[in-house]
Amino acid sequence: MPEENKLLQRVAVERDKDGWWSHPDEPDFDEDYAAFKAWHVQQGLELKQWHMDSDTRTG
Repeated sequence: MPEENKLLQRVAVERDKDGWWSHPDEPDFDEDYAAFKAWHVQQGLELKQWHMDSDTRTG
């Protein structure tokens, strides 16, 4: 399997002080959403996101 098609393997989750975490083998997409989305499809992953009500309020 070519390197760019290598599937992610399980790793320990170590969050930063703000609670963020990303897999260390996830490529840097430099804000290219199309490439980001295509890579996730290739990996067989489904993206989900949610916000707390208080996170989406303005003012």
